[in-house]
Amino acid sequence: MKKLVLLVVIILSTSLLLTACGKMDEREAFIEATVEASCLVLESGDILDPVVAEQAKDVYKNYGFDADNEAAMMELTDRYKVDVTVNEEISSRLEGCLGDAFAKLEKEAAEADEAAGELEEAVE
Repeated sequence: MKKLVLLVVIILSTSLLLTACGKMDEREAFIEATVEASCLVLESGDILDPVVAEQAKDVYKNYGFDADNEAAMMELTDRYKVDVTVNEEISSRLEGCLGDAFAKLEKEAAEADEAAGELEEAVE
């Protein structure tokens, strides 16, 4: 949770700095929002959680997108899904949170294995 809060603070600080230096263009805002929302979902561990889905929508709203308008969001996604540089930028920025998400899963798996081992010993 602390990592998530730190990530959000860093991203918001970066976006505020970029905004202060000059308004972020739609392309950069889309990249930032997509990375932030994707990391949020990945770090939650439950991609189907409606609360997380709503938080992800809020991320896009914070970047000025009409996340409640499904048609507008599909148009936006369609516009950038064919842009190779946008996809490369998103992919490279996601590597950090993907690594964090995998590390979290590995830790949870190790803890589950340890708990199962302790339970097995208690049963014997």
